[in-house]
Amino acid sequence: MDFKKLHTTILEIIDEIGAHPLLTPTHKLNPRIADILNQKEEYITIHDVANLKPIFLNNVQRDFYGFTQNHLQQEDYFFYLSTIHPSCYSSLFASVIHFKNAKTDFLNLEYKLKNYNGKYEKFKGATKAIFIGNQQKFALSVLEKIEKNNPVNPEHLAEISLLTPREKEIAILYCEKTMLEISQELNVSQNTIKTHLKNIFRKLKINNVKELTQIIRHLYP
Repeated sequence: MDFKKLHTTILEIIDEIGAHPLLTPTHKLNPRIADILNQKEEYITIHDVANLKPIFLNNVQRDFYGFTQNHLQQEDYFFYLSTIHPSCYSSLFASVIHFKNAKTDFLNLEYKLKNYNGKYEKFKGATKAIFIGNQQKFALSVLEKIEKNNPVNPEHLAEISLLTPREKEIAILYCEKTMLEISQELNVSQNTIKTHLKNIFRKLKINNVKELTQIIRHLYP
């Protein structure tokens, strides 16, 4: 399986992050870095390697799990056990060994992750350590769904008619802009945007932003 595209994305992100501090004084991801990650179409997670826990999900990964927050300050290692299929626990163990040995190369794995509907979907992913000075502090994972031959379900296309004009507007905007930018443009709160997105996903019977993007780009090329 080819992981080169994921490697390129990781290196681009690390280059974009540059010298910006990764965390704020309150131990949340730097908003500038969060914005960079939320612009990506891939499924992205930042991990605290020392404590073996996730600390941030970008919008695409967050929506896949059905979470409302990007920051995961209360999560620990059991997060991984609860979101990955038991048949893929070996991938978790490989990750632990990889980072305990402070390896600097890419870790390439395949996963089955549980979406917000409780169904498992297949992914391929690459992970690379982020060093602060000479110490390995964090890791960046970039995942891509292993799509079926026809990623745009005709049923999803037919159900676009179920969306209200406002929902269509937000669906189109969300494929190109952040939630903050949409809320400012439409002069509504981000919570309102989140409510609309939940209704959009429910009506279209989709699980994440990537599926939404495929539908919107198919209909509005």
